[in-house]
Amino acid sequence: MYHSNHSRRGSVLMVALVLALALALLVGSYISLSLSALRSSDRSFHLNTAFNLAEAGLEDALWALNNDDWTRSGWTGSGPTRVRTGSFSTPDLAAANNAAGYFNVYVANIETGAPTIIAEGVVRPATGALIRKQLRISARNGNLFMPPFTAITKLTLNGGEIDSYRMADGNYTTAPKRYETTVASPSIDIGNISIGSPADIYGYVTVGVGTNQAAAFVSGIKGTVQGGPTTTVAGAPGVIGSSTGNFIDTNRIAYDFVQDFPMPPAPAGAFTDTFPSADANNVIVLGDPTGATTKRYQLTNYTVPNGVTVLIVGPVEIKALGDLTASGQAAITVLKGTATITPKKGAAITYTATNANLSLYAYGALKVSGNGAMVGGTNLDGSAKNSTDPTKFLIYGMAPTSQAFDIGGNGNLAAAIYAPRADMKFNGGGSSGYFAGATVANNITVNGNGYRVRFPEEMADMNTASTFKISRWVELTDRSTWHNFGTN
Repeated sequence: MYHSNHSRRGSVLMVALVLALALALLVGSYISLSLSALRSSDRSFHLNTAFNLAEAGLEDALWALNNDDWTRSGWTGSGPTRVRTGSFSTPDLAAANNAAGYFNVYVANIETGAPTIIAEGVVRPATGALIRKQLRISARNGNLFMPPFTAITKLTLNGGEIDSYRMADGNYTTAPKRYETTVASPSIDIGNISIGSPADIYGYVTVGVGTNQAAAFVSGIKGTVQGGPTTTVAGAPGVIGSSTGNFIDTNRIAYDFVQDFPMPPAPAGAFTDTFPSADANNVIVLGDPTGATTKRYQLTNYTVPNGVTVLIVGPVEIKALGDLTASGQAAITVLKGTATITPKKGAAITYTATNANLSLYAYGALKVSGNGAMVGGTNLDGSAKNSTDPTKFLIYGMAPTSQAFDIGGNGNLAAAIYAPRADMKFNGGGSSGYFAGATVANNITVNGNGYRVRFPEEMADMNTASTFKISRWVELTDRSTWHNFGTN
């Protein structure tokens, strides 16, 4: 009897040991799987971290390119190539989650206008091998003046008609309406974007308010018709509006606009050419008519005299310190081809231009009103086909804090404007006031139901050497294509 009880107790003990062993194996497997999943999750996290570090290196390279400054961050190299290498001891490049990290950057072909950037992010996790990510980016000269109607901080449209045209179709006052302009603002504050009524936009709208505010943004466009009786604009399917509302194509609104707007680079060199007096035709001729040299003039608080035309006949740069004003039949005009003016007394004078263009660096206010004009690329015959080319007149706002650009009272402006600190106002009230071209400013206001803002589509193809933007982006997944930075 005793032997039988002992056997049963031994059997129960064996079963318990087997069960305990099985449970231990299960728990061990679970812990092993959990640790493996944790390591995998941690490594995935640091893969993203390495990716973010590589993008930080890309941003650093673009900043150096756009500011032509290779001294701030310890770049090495010269000529067309620059290199910046980091290390685990660099404190400001530490990655997240208590893992050290840094980036390396290689920039080549700087002087060609189409540089290549290879950026690498390196992370050292607590366990396992180093993690590396490399990106290759092709950059190109950017176009400062795009999108063509951009208010960086605040956009207010109290009326106005904004469209596009092709210079090949005629002068900006007569060319047929097209639908390829863009009104933009990267502002994330929906209260900073006001589209009143009637404000007609024959093209696209792109803003930075986010898709979560899309419905509120559309409903805030005063006068926009949603459903019910509508008037369809010929040639622009989906454009809606009414006689009392706006023409806005709600299918052409985007909500995720993001873009940087650096200050334009200051002009280098001396501005020492002598500013001449008016000739017998009340014309002040600036520039070398052969196009062989660039003339550089400096003005301070200058008002073009009434009835006088400042005529640009060659490549010209003007540094305008203080205010620059054209009103009362005064004009600044970039000549295209030839123009003959016959005065009331005396002989006619023919003016000839070769490669005439004007870069105006404005440090103060800019004012065009009272039948004044600042017009690029014209033969002085406003009715002639192809008589205006705003790409020949570039205006850079150089004020470090703020400046005022005011266009109104039958004032005409045909130019490309980049003024990231300027308050830009287009004031209607006249019967012939226009703006043709593109403008980027801090704040933009349009007043006047009939005021026209026209974008020449050829301007989208302009290249300005002052900024670079990404044209092609690829992750290098094949290590045989990686750049060797020679770092650990």
